[in-house]
Amino acid sequence: MGYEKANRAQSAAVKVLLAAGFSVATGAVMADSVIDGGTSVSVVSGVPYNANGSLVVGWDGRGEFNISSGGEATNTDAYIGYVDRGEVFVDGIDATWINSGYLIIGLGGEGVVIVDGGASVLVHGWTDLAVNGGSRGQLTLLGAAGARGVFSTPEIMKGGGAGLLYWDGGILQATGNQLEFLPNFGFGDIDIRAGGAFFDTQAYNVGIGTSDILIGTGGLTKLGTGTLDIAGGNSWSGDTAVTAGTLVLDSYLQNGSQSLTIGVASSANYGKLSVSGAATFNNSNLIVDVIGSPALANNSTLTGVITAGTLNATSFTVTDNSALFDFAASITGNSVDLNVTTSSAGTTVYSSVLNNHLYPALGAAGVLDSQVQGTPTGDMANVVTAFGLLPDERSVARAAAQTLPLNASANATLGVLDSFNSIFAGRVSPVRGDVSTDDPAANRNVWITPFGAAAVQDDTLGNASGYTAYTGGLAAGIDGQIGETQIGLAYAFGRTLLNGNSDLSGAGTSADINSHVVAAYGSHALEDFTLGFQVDVGWNQTESERSLNFGGLNRTATGSFDSLSLHAGGSLSKAIVLDAASTFIPTLRADYTRLGSQGYTESGAGALSLDVDANTVEALVLGVDGRVVHALGPDLQLDASFGVSYDAINDDGTLTASYAGAPGQSFVAAGIDRSAWLAKAGAGLTYNFDGGADVSMRYDARGWNDTMNHSVSLKAVGSF
Repeated sequence: MGYEKANRAQSAAVKVLLAAGFSVATGAVMADSVIDGGTSVSVVSGVPYNANGSLVVGWDGRGEFNISSGGEATNTDAYIGYVDRGEVFVDGIDATWINSGYLIIGLGGEGVVIVDGGASVLVHGWTDLAVNGGSRGQLTLLGAAGARGVFSTPEIMKGGGAGLLYWDGGILQATGNQLEFLPNFGFGDIDIRAGGAFFDTQAYNVGIGTSDILIGTGGLTKLGTGTLDIAGGNSWSGDTAVTAGTLVLDSYLQNGSQSLTIGVASSANYGKLSVSGAATFNNSNLIVDVIGSPALANNSTLTGVITAGTLNATSFTVTDNSALFDFAASITGNSVDLNVTTSSAGTTVYSSVLNNHLYPALGAAGVLDSQVQGTPTGDMANVVTAFGLLPDERSVARAAAQTLPLNASANATLGVLDSFNSIFAGRVSPVRGDVSTDDPAANRNVWITPFGAAAVQDDTLGNASGYTAYTGGLAAGIDGQIGETQIGLAYAFGRTLLNGNSDLSGAGTSADINSHVVAAYGSHALEDFTLGFQVDVGWNQTESERSLNFGGLNRTATGSFDSLSLHAGGSLSKAIVLDAASTFIPTLRADYTRLGSQGYTESGAGALSLDVDANTVEALVLGVDGRVVHALGPDLQLDASFGVSYDAINDDGTLTASYAGAPGQSFVAAGIDRSAWLAKAGAGLTYNFDGGADVSMRYDARGWNDTMNHSVSLKAVGSF
C-alpha cells in the first residue's frame, strides 16, 4: 500500500502541473483564475465568485482568498501555494467553497486553508497536502458547537513536503467509502487541539490505517451512521464520543478524567464502540447523549454499546441528559448493554409541572406519565422520547404546557361580544348624540360604527398563559320610535387575531376568530327613568394553531370550530340635569351571555393532536355606570363615563381534551382565572348636524389587575 501511495503522490504532482497549464518556457501559469502578487480577493454574501475553471492562489508572490458569511466560491481544481505562499480563509455561517476537481494545499510553495465558524468546503476529487519536497501544506479545521467549520472530501493525502492537519473543533467529513482516508500521514502530522476532532463518516465506511497518528490534547467525536476504523488505540488525550455509527479501534484505554460518550438517536440507531483487542476502563465514566427524537421506552435495552475482545471493566457510572429516563450499564462477558428505565430520582411529568406551578397542565401531565411509564406505540413513542430528551424539570413542564388546547379563544370572543354590546347600549341611552323629538318621522335613524379594539391578558397567578388580541370590525343598525318605545335592529362583524403568550410554555399559540352578531335593542320611558333592553344571537368561526417545539419535535397543531352566543341584557337609567349644559346619567345594568363551542379535532401534531370536547362558557355581569354629558356648544357634546361590574358566574373556560395518540385518556385543562371585577371608563365627542345627523368619536377602556381592553370607534348617524 505504501508503494501505491507514493506513486499516487508523484502522479498527482504531475497531473497538477499539466492541469494548471504551467509553461516551462514562459514561466506563466495558465490557470483560469490567479490570485498572487500580494493581492487579496474577498467573496461576500450575494456576490458569488466563479473561477470559470481552475484556481491558483500564491503563484508569483503571495495571494489571499477570503470567503465570509454567506459567500460562495466555485472552481474546478485549486492550487493553494503553487510556488509562493497562498492562503484561503473560509469563515462564517454559510460561507461555501466548492471544488469540483481536486484541491492541492502546498504544491511547490506554502499553502494554508482555514475553515471556521459554520463555513463549509467541498472537494469532489481528492485533497493533497504538501505535494513536492520542500513544500508546506496546512489544513486547519476550527469551530464550536453550532458553528463548526466542515471540510468534505473523499480523502486527504500527504505528499513529500511538510503536511499538517490542525484539528480544533472543526469537522472532517468523508464523502465516500475509503479504506485509507489519511494516506502517508505520520506521527506529528496531525494535532488534535483543545476544541477536539470531529470526524463525520456520514453513512460510509472509512479507515485510517496508520496507528497512533491522531494525537493531541483534545478528544475525538465520531459523527455519522457509518463506521470509522482507526488502527491502534485512542492515542488522543481527551474524551471519546460516538454519537452515531460504530467506532472501531484495536485497543481502548480510559484513564483519569477521560470519558466515553454514546449518542442515542433511536432504539436501533445509537453509537457503538467496537474494540478488537483489550478495552480497559480504569474509570467508570460513561455518558449517554440522547439526541434528535429517538424512540425510547421504559424497560427497553440498547445492546452492544461496547464490545471488546477483552473487556477490563467492573462497573460503569452512567450520566445522561434526560430528566425522565435513566440508563444503566449491564456487563455481559465482553459486551456492555444500556438498559432504559424511568428516572430513579422520581422525576415525572406531573412532578415537573407541579414543581414549576404550571397548574393548568396537571391533567395532561398525568396522561403523559402513563405513556412514559408504559409501552407507548406509534407516534406516541416519539413523543415519549422527546420528553426523555429534556434535561430538567423546567423543560419538561414547559413542554407539557405546549400540549394543552388553546383556551384563550373563548375569553377573546367574549371580549368582542362585550365591544358589540357597548356599541348597541349607546343607542338606548336617555341622552344620545342624535336629538329625539316628538315627531316619529324625525326619530327614525340609521347608523354605522367602524371600531377597533386591543385586549391584553397577562399570564395569571395560576400560571395560565395570557394573550394579546386585536379586533377590527363594523356595526350598523336602524332604529325608530313607536310611542314611548324605541326599537332597533343591528348587525355587527368583528375579526380578531389572537396571539398567546409564550413565556410559560416556550411556544406560541394563535387564533383567527370571525364573529357575527344580530341584535334587537330598544328602550322605554318609565316616568323619569329609561328602561333599556337588548337580545342578540351570534356565531363565531375560529381557526387555531399551537406550536410544539421540544425534544427534537417541531410540529404545528391546527384546529377549526364554530361557536354560538346568546345574550340578553337590560338597563335602568335616569337623566339628571346638573345645569343648562350638563347632564348626569346613572345606570344599573345586568347582562347574561352564553357561549357554546363545538368539539373539534386537531391535525398536524401527530400523537399530540387533540380531540377537544364541546364546552360552554357563561357570564352574568351586574354593573353600575355613570355618564356625564356636557354641551360645549349648540352642536358639540363631550361625554365621559365610568363604572364597575361584577361577573357572578366568572367561568374560566375549562376544556376537556384527549391526545390522538392516547384515545380514551381525557384530561381537563383549566382556563384563565380572571378577576370577577371589571372597571371601565371612556370619553366621547359628538357633533350634531342640521337635519338630525351626527358624528361621534369614542374611546373606552375596561380592565382589572392583569387584563385590559382598549377600544376606539367612530359612529355616524342619519335620519330618514
